[in-house]
Amino acid sequence: MMLGMVVMGLQPQLKAQTVPPALQMKFDQILDSMQGVLKIKSLGAAVQLNNDAVWAGASGISTVNPLDSVSPDHAYLIGSVAKTITSACILQLADEGILSLDDPLHKWLDTIEFINPNITIRQLLRHQSGVFDVLYHPDFNYTIQSAPSVIWSLSDVVNTFILAPNFQPGAGWAYSNTNYMLLGMIIEKASGHPYYQEFKTRFFTPLHLNSLKIPPFDGLPDTIAHVWLDITNDGVLDDIHNLYITWNALFSAAGPAGCYFAKPADMAVWMRTFLGKNLVSANMLNEAKTTVATNLPGPTRYGLGVMERNYLGIKGFGHGGDLTYSSTVFYFPSKDISIAVMGNDGSKTSWKLAPVVTALLKGYMDYCALVAVDGPEKPDIELNLHPNPFQQYLELDVNLPQTATALRVQLYNEQGQNCAAKTFSSLPAGAQTLRWDGLADLSPGMYLLEISVDGQLLQSKKVLKQIK
Repeated sequence: MMLGMVVMGLQPQLKAQTVPPALQMKFDQILDSMQGVLKIKSLGAAVQLNNDAVWAGASGISTVNPLDSVSPDHAYLIGSVAKTITSACILQLADEGILSLDDPLHKWLDTIEFINPNITIRQLLRHQSGVFDVLYHPDFNYTIQSAPSVIWSLSDVVNTFILAPNFQPGAGWAYSNTNYMLLGMIIEKASGHPYYQEFKTRFFTPLHLNSLKIPPFDGLPDTIAHVWLDITNDGVLDDIHNLYITWNALFSAAGPAGCYFAKPADMAVWMRTFLGKNLVSANMLNEAKTTVATNLPGPTRYGLGVMERNYLGIKGFGHGGDLTYSSTVFYFPSKDISIAVMGNDGSKTSWKLAPVVTALLKGYMDYCALVAVDGPEKPDIELNLHPNPFQQYLELDVNLPQTATALRVQLYNEQGQNCAAKTFSSLPAGAQTLRWDGLADLSPGMYLLEISVDGQLLQSKKVLKQIK
């Protein structure tokens, strides 16, 4: 079941804007299709447009007993997307002259075993410190799970689980959540307040991002999409919500590195505000967007708490996150839009959500291309597709109310890549069957098929390619 809505008034200083109904319907259809393509329990998503309007949608389920579909009001854990919030706070403190990105660690924190005191704040932000990731200490999971209600301080977490570094500062690149725990400690020392209080004061309250909460200190959002994970190793996902939300030890331990809950709409607004507006100075924003090569999929580059990735050849800045939940939130400067996608299925990582971002971005670009073309609206056209599943060909039954210059069909795989396309030209009015041959060599799997007539996208359908 898919639900969509338009969110307004998130920034009351601006005139409320709405998402055009046709674009809202397109986003709704895309999200519903991608939830089926990915076979994920649920997807929550949001897009903030360049006029500040926000579309929010949801597809799939939160619970089975009782059966409860997700809605745009469901929050998800955002995981490491929280690193963008920690980064923004550090960059603001640098703008205010309270700290410098080139400050060494010893200026702000006491000596910690295995951590080089000359590591700079910039190296922490960009994962160039070489510091061991404490979440991978062999005793971390056992310790956290054996006492889930214990609330950890950041210093206790780092001191308890730190091990020898991976490399000397600046000598390489390695993702480490410890970097952002240390940054949280620096925020607290520099501001005199807990990091979560600084986040709320600087960002969440003035931007009306009311769903952003970290459980040990803020409580939980009103409505949360239940998280699913196979904890019995029987190949079947289990609803572990009642267990997961008791893990204050985990939430407090990983805190500024990735333990906030949020609605997709709030995260879309957050990323566009941080990376597209004047939340930090232009100089600091340029620093954040100055990226280096990494070993992450994509290929993905990394700046100051910000990932850089290309979708459909368009550069985006944002972050992904995984902590049983998965999320990915990106801002596209050339389009001035942000896209947030979240999932509650522990078997799907944030990298698996990339095709959803791609599909929503493509839907937006297709819509913009269509509304830029003058001309009367095309009347409704009857369409039927078969066989589905298919093997070597597809047939399209179409009833055209008037002649068409071109009818185009395109197939996209689960990664959002265009795998095949065909154009039927100079079609007469009336009922007819169009045959698309030459599909035998396509890999088996789920595809998204788009049908357009004279440049107007009419329908998107899920089709399955069977093994020969």
